[in-house]
Amino acid sequence: MIRHFDDMEGERQLDEIRLLAETGYQHEARTLAENRLRETPDDLEVLGLTAQLLHRIGAISDAIDRWRRLREASMRGRSALLRLTILSQEEKDGTGPLRQDVPLVRRALRLAAQGRHDRALAACAQGQALATSAGDLDQRKLLALLGAILDELAGRLPEASTALEHLGADPALAHDADRLTLLARIYERRGDLQGKQRAERVLSFLAQGGSLSSFSRLIDLRRQLGDEAGVREAQAAYEDAFRRRMHWLTPRARLTAAVRRYIPTAQLGMLPLPDPDEVDQEVERGILWLVRGQAKRALSLLPAEACAWRAEALLDEGDTQSALEAAVDAVLQRGAPDEPLARLLAATLSSSAGTRSPKEAIELALAALRQSAGAKPAGPRSLRSLSLLEARVGHLEVAARLGSRALAAERRPWPPPGVVRAAAIYSLPGKAKGLVHDVIARRFPAEGSKRGRLLSSEIHGNLAQGVEVQLRRVFTSVREALVARFPEREEDFDRWAYGLHLTKDDEPSGGPSLELPVAVAFASILLHVPVPSHWVFSGALTYDGAGQLAVRQVGEIGLKLKATLHAGASCLVLPSQQREEVLSGQEVPPRIAARSILPVASLDEVLQALQMG
Repeated sequence: MIRHFDDMEGERQLDEIRLLAETGYQHEARTLAENRLRETPDDLEVLGLTAQLLHRIGAISDAIDRWRRLREASMRGRSALLRLTILSQEEKDGTGPLRQDVPLVRRALRLAAQGRHDRALAACAQGQALATSAGDLDQRKLLALLGAILDELAGRLPEASTALEHLGADPALAHDADRLTLLARIYERRGDLQGKQRAERVLSFLAQGGSLSSFSRLIDLRRQLGDEAGVREAQAAYEDAFRRRMHWLTPRARLTAAVRRYIPTAQLGMLPLPDPDEVDQEVERGILWLVRGQAKRALSLLPAEACAWRAEALLDEGDTQSALEAAVDAVLQRGAPDEPLARLLAATLSSSAGTRSPKEAIELALAALRQSAGAKPAGPRSLRSLSLLEARVGHLEVAARLGSRALAAERRPWPPPGVVRAAAIYSLPGKAKGLVHDVIARRFPAEGSKRGRLLSSEIHGNLAQGVEVQLRRVFTSVREALVARFPEREEDFDRWAYGLHLTKDDEPSGGPSLELPVAVAFASILLHVPVPSHWVFSGALTYDGAGQLAVRQVGEIGLKLKATLHAGASCLVLPSQQREEVLSGQEVPPRIAARSILPVASLDEVLQALQMG
């Protein structure tokens, strides 16, 4: 079953999951999404959301498995063009499976792979007749699309468009996305006014159905046709569709989700929200006033059932006893509380030191925090909350250990120096997919010949052929560039030996785009300066001369920006030569792309932006 969002309750639940993810509660969001997916395993929206959550937390292997499931669902569904691409490649490579699931299609593809296009066209026509008489709509459609593609390749555009228009006379295929996608491309290639107008109508229909790849072409066609109002309309619709695909909440949807799912105001307030005067519901206005620090005003609007929000407001007003009672009610009301509620209870208990501990609520909150801390590296605030609750139930030794861990976590914030996020490309069946993974540089105390060197024994990961040589070249170049810039640091650089771990083991790592993130990781560990996790890097390097490292262009930069945003990061550092490419709108709407990139021409520019040294 594929849900089409007629289930409003289901949509509200997904918005709660998105809100948790936006505010940093990735474990809670993932748990709820996985539970939802078990209930509706064929829901592609939920499957896509779980894949994104896994990508955000760096569970790359699991994320790739979800992406494969999504691709397989597409192949079973409407993506006949993808099937033709894969079947054609199988015929060319001779790597296809030993099956005859679409024998008429395979026969035509085999002839096309041999370069016998006229014979392949004849096979398409014969196959369509046989498929029609047999009632085989699947093969009939695939053969019609293949025939149109062969006509297009031969420059017979009128024949190609006529065949696709004839196919659309069948009510079952009138709105078929594959047929329309190919038809729009052929209309565009004609280049005349009528062709552009027809292509614009087809692409407008596809865009309304949520096809992201249609928007940039639609915008370009409307601009060619002089329809500037239509261009602005399509640009706005593209941004809205992209936000939905990225699972980004609107300010209004974010507030609605917050009514049902408590989030501490310190985190909720970091996100765009409506103005209090723009909303009608009192509870929503109360939350907004609380976010703005006006607890007293918020309390007059928050009803009794908004227990968690009232607890925070009461705590801000100094009414610690009432705040504790409201927090206990919120925990018991939820039954299976999440980390935000558990931390709220801990905060109210901390401010009510002499109050008798509400045992049932503490046990529920403890279970939530223990589960969360066991599934991810816990931060200082979560550890302090957990320590306080453990102490309240008498686990004093456990509480002391957690308190010590919280102090250590404060002294060593994540990410530490040397950890850098890299944008890469992963090959799915018939499609390239962008992803973000970690590059981790390390240093070790060293003596003798190991001083200042990158050690082969400390290079880890699934490396493509020649990558270790590439890594050594980058390390040497970065070290020389840093010595030229910071000569006083050379002795410190040589106190250590260095290593590198390339995560993402599903495919061999390699390619020029790896060089910039690796260079930044080496610079980070050499200078011992951390790199913020919301930055992602992709670029090739050229060592131009003494201390000069230039950043050069790489492939699939649009997909890498899309991956950056999908992984929850906010900025892709990329080669300056590719600024216009990424702003073209092919993968990401231009206005979203413009505020999500940092074009650089050299490693020096990167170091300045990161304030290294």
